[in-house]
Amino acid sequence: YIQGLGSMMVSAFGSKEAEKFITPTIFMDDIYRNLEDQMVFIGKKLKAPAALIKSAIVKAKASQTTFSLERYQKGTQFFKELHANEKALVILGKPYNLNDPALNLNLADKLRKLGIKAIPYDFIDLDSITLPAHFSNLVWKNEQTLLRALLFSKTRDNLFPVLITNYGCGPDAFSFNYIKEIMQDLPYLILEVDEHSGDAWLVTRIEAFWDTLGPKDIQKQAAVEE
Repeated sequence: YIQGLGSMMVSAFGSKEAEKFITPTIFMDDIYRNLEDQMVFIGKKLKAPAALIKSAIVKAKASQTTFSLERYQKGTQFFKELHANEKALVILGKPYNLNDPALNLNLADKLRKLGIKAIPYDFIDLDSITLPAHFSNLVWKNEQTLLRALLFSKTRDNLFPVLITNYGCGPDAFSFNYIKEIMQDLPYLILEVDEHSGDAWLVTRIEAFWDTLGPKDIQKQAAVEE
């Protein structure tokens, strides 16, 4: 829906009003990358000079690089402080689910109150994790990163993944079978939330899941889904 929003607005408001809309198509991958050109195009529409736009792009890239490095450093510190016999959760999901307390029902605060250690999967440097070849048809980059995080969690006996998703999420629906394939009989938790979800069930599911967990090399639990 997000990618099609520009076309939907043009259709809804008509061609005359559509001239007021700025709807660039931006590719972020290396092969078809056009970010810089499209930003300059938007700048012209907003009467901003190309030099200013290009300078802003350089600063934005530097800020993003610094931000990513700081995330990974915090992730490294998390694992240094996590004892081998301590359980921890790896929280997976779309960035807007992970970072918006309204969408995830303030999951981070609930985990803190329960005394459960957890780390968002984007705090883990997953570049060294290679997906099996038969996952190459999974076109969504976020889903590919999610699967890499699952593979990473399998390398540590004390890490257990929890996926935050929404009802009717198409990409997540496609990846569920891949999750089952990767995790096999190892424990994981899927939490489906929407704007009608209350708090009580979320805490109950997390507590129940947490209480079943033991070292992977000693106790293997059936996959848990909610």
